[in-house]
Amino acid sequence: MIISVFYSTNLLKTFEYKTLFKSALFCALASNVRIIGIYLPIITFLFYYLSNSQKKKISIPKFFLTYFFVYFISLYLIWPYLWLSPIDNLLTIITESTNYPAFWSFEVIYLGNYINPENLPWHYFFIWFATTTPPIFLLLILFGILYFVKEYFAYFLKINLNSDFSLWRNGNQMMNLFFFLIFFIPLFLVICLNSTLYNGWRHLYFLYPFLIVLSLEFLNYFKLKKYFYIYKLFLLVIFFQCFLNLYFIYKSHPVQNVYFNSIFKNYVKDKLPIDYWGVGNKTTVDYLLTKDENVILSVASYSDLFNITSFTKNNKKSYNENLVIFGTDKKFKNNSDYIFTNYFYDRNPINIESYRIPEGFHSYYKLIIDDILVNEVFKK
Repeated sequence: MIISVFYSTNLLKTFEYKTLFKSALFCALASNVRIIGIYLPIITFLFYYLSNSQKKKISIPKFFLTYFFVYFISLYLIWPYLWLSPIDNLLTIITESTNYPAFWSFEVIYLGNYINPENLPWHYFFIWFATTTPPIFLLLILFGILYFVKEYFAYFLKINLNSDFSLWRNGNQMMNLFFFLIFFIPLFLVICLNSTLYNGWRHLYFLYPFLIVLSLEFLNYFKLKKYFYIYKLFLLVIFFQCFLNLYFIYKSHPVQNVYFNSIFKNYVKDKLPIDYWGVGNKTTVDYLLTKDENVILSVASYSDLFNITSFTKNNKKSYNENLVIFGTDKKFKNNSDYIFTNYFYDRNPINIESYRIPEGFHSYYKLIIDDILVNEVFKK
């Protein structure tokens, strides 16, 4: 995504064939990874068409034909699914991706309620983004978007249709509008089409770099206006935030994926899924094996412990010989010494017997990261 946008922005500056080929190729690669990338060549062509630069070396018709020919040929060659029926299969992918069907009975916890991932509220992305982005970065991104909107609409309201019409004041404003739309269009489509999202905003991580660009434009404003003290203060705060992030990664390893910022952490830590990847599972099982030579373990959450043996080679023997996992089967729990849960469920656990901790077990070990309970083990 970053490389395709890099060549697309260069194309809008240089208007050269070699850059056109690179832009189309990497846009095809981005679309192959995630089909929503198909909007990249469209927005690139649109900006090329609207640009009134005198540097254009390729006519509009030639640009359109060459650019989209290279794009679709590249997409076809690198995507075997399109080989048999390129048009029909591409349309099928686009249609399905707008609201990807959930093929199993699965619910996600969101703000304390279990809901179907096909019917998420419009604010799902915004809540996840606000809670999992470091506070200073979140503030700068917000200021960056507001600054861009203010600057652009201040210019837009002054456009004179009778003069040399242009949708932007200069090349820098054009690029900022380009970056803003690259961020805004997928988010707008996800909300309007009610696209299926699962845990977190990981399906939209590719938008983050362009929010960073907009936040840097906000910082650059103070530098251009020679407000050097404010500019340096922001830089100091950013470096401090980076230090805090690095420290969190160091102290939380290998469960640093469990991050909620200090502003919202206490509000959402019991209302959003925590370690839904199960990254902390191995850490806890390893701890049990240091305390007990033979561990018979059942599970009381939607978490697969059987795959932890693939994470290591050094103590694989101890896993095979000293660890017995019964899963969530109720009839085996009373024969287990320990019961594990990471409090991640595929539906509301209230009425599900296999997710309950039987009587006769007490809390034995808790994996806690930054005051957030990641998983817990109960002992008979």
